[in-house]
Amino acid sequence: MDQLQHDVLKRDGVWIHYVKSGTSRRQGGGNRTIVLLHGWPQTWWEWRYIIEPLRSEGWFVVAPDYRGAGSSSKPDGGYDKQTMASDIKALIEHLGVDTPVTLVGHDL
Repeated sequence: MDQLQHDVLKRDGVWIHYVKSGTSRRQGGGNRTIVLLHGWPQTWWEWRYIIEPLRSEGWFVVAPDYRGAGSSSKPDGGYDKQTMASDIKALIEHLGVDTPVTLVGHDL
């Protein structure tokens, strides 16, 4: 877990906390990006045991806390699927990922 980097995306008054590991293509890494979406009531921590094996296989790994969970903001609204999906899309764009991603979800 030494390779984990925590950061926050600030957008539209909401903070989306995320953990990343590995190197994106923009940073000189490969083209493989995987986004791990936790279920409810979990957080990014649910993925802690597979982040390092994925990174060591060459993946750029992103594990966010979606809005309302973990260290992300807990706004009064915006919990519809379209808004929450746009949060993840904005995060991917913020990280400079411009190739297809593998999206893994658990639960919701």
